[in-house]
Amino acid sequence: MAVLGATGSIGKSALDVIAQGKDHFEVVLLSAHSNGKTLDDIGRLWPEAELVLSGAAGGKESLLTAIANAGADIVLNGISGAAGLEPSMAAIEAGCDLALANKETLVMAGPLVLARAGEKNVHIFPVDSEHSAVFHLIEAHGRNNLDEILLTASGGPFRN
Repeated sequence: MAVLGATGSIGKSALDVIAQGKDHFEVVLLSAHSNGKTLDDIGRLWPEAELVLSGAAGGKESLLTAIANAGADIVLNGISGAAGLEPSMAAIEAGCDLALANKETLVMAGPLVLARAGEKNVHIFPVDSEHSAVFHLIEAHGRNNLDEILLTASGGPFRN
């Protein structure tokens, strides 16, 4: 498993869950944008994982290369904002299933991302609250029974 955005709330929560089932998971890659100290601390708990600081010089390219070479079965993308699109596509290109908490990937390039995932036989799993809610609505009511889904701006910078 690869955890992108390992120092953020999604990444930390995922690693807590993974730690509870440590015998069933191998963490091969951990990334953070700029929180190198916390990434190093987390890396001590997962010594087999490659650590990538994507905000460093050449970091974006290093992250994309690491995703391509990690051999992960699944990549959790907890990177925030538009910066998450290229790592999502790199995971798909590598043939990794994608646990997606980065909604911008689908907002910016949904048709492209979904088409490429289909071509590569990659599954995309919604793991953030909004994604999961939409996914469950579609599953419960069927795509053909929904005309529109409205999401409120309830989290992130809009929380307060």
